[in-house]
Amino acid sequence: MRGNEFLDKMGLIDPTYVEAADEKPNQRKSVWVKWGVMVACLCLVAVSVFAAYRFRTAEAPADPQNEHSYMASGSSAQKGDSQTQDSVAYGFYLDGNSTAMYFPISFDECVRYGLVPNGATGLDGSNRYQITEDDLGSLMGTVTACGDEAIIGSQVYHFVKYPEYDSICIADTLTGYAFYVCSWLTVPVEIGDTSDAVLAAYGLPNSLEKMEVLAPDFQYLFDIDNETTIEAILEILSGKVNIGHEEGGRRFAQAWYDANGNDGISYSEELGSITASEISLFDKAHELWNEGECIIKVTTDRGFELTVDYFPAVCVFICGDGYYELSTDEVEFLNSLLQI
Repeated sequence: MRGNEFLDKMGLIDPTYVEAADEKPNQRKSVWVKWGVMVACLCLVAVSVFAAYRFRTAEAPADPQNEHSYMASGSSAQKGDSQTQDSVAYGFYLDGNSTAMYFPISFDECVRYGLVPNGATGLDGSNRYQITEDDLGSLMGTVTACGDEAIIGSQVYHFVKYPEYDSICIADTLTGYAFYVCSWLTVPVEIGDTSDAVLAAYGLPNSLEKMEVLAPDFQYLFDIDNETTIEAILEILSGKVNIGHEEGGRRFAQAWYDANGNDGISYSEELGSITASEISLFDKAHELWNEGECIIKVTTDRGFELTVDYFPAVCVFICGDGYYELSTDEVEFLNSLLQI
């Protein structure tokens, strides 16, 4: 939930005001990249249909009206340099693993895994990685669930370049070998349960390979290399109870009340969301709640990435589908660790 999308995505603002605010051109556009902090919300939707329009052709100009339509750049779909139409990218599950959904690889992921030349700006026939049997590592499993029935039963292998990673794999499909990736895990956390379920699913803290701090738009800021600092951050994030988005809404309304009194924004128990008396208050609320926001990104030794959206102004972090509350002392300490 980036910037001004925060309340929209969480359903924390009255739909009437969201609809009206959306009429302002170029002010309410999502800046989601493919994963994200709470992509688990999107992933849960994808789980129900086993498909999503995920990857746009890297050569094609972005269409702000269709931000989640992408070309499956690592699949068997072929395209010419001038082709810009979209293609469905189906995700799949492997046998015995209900937390990892794999999708065809995107251009950005090709860059991450070193599958395109340095400086490449898109995929074409000259730089598309050609998978051979020599690239096949150990067998990971078999596809058991997918929106594309033709992929079900396909064998899936590790990529020899990253033999220990479960985040990238090669599927032996009817149309040939294809890269698939799983950047995040789907870990539902019921209200009242703790963040430990998420950390455990990622194997943290033992699995940690890298910790980074990102800006709210996911721009890289810096690495956290000090082991003591890393341990302290993970300790703060552990054991926190999921308060749920409704309670999160009440917290945010309380933050507004503490700063401005009962002037224009409040939580409606009847609607189950925050309401605003004026559309102009929408941005003001975001300015208050997003102050100091940053992303904590953890990469594990299996290649998975866990992102935590941290909102120090309201003492909350969002991870997966959970909203977790921090004490003021914890926020103060975490701010010092994150150099906020």
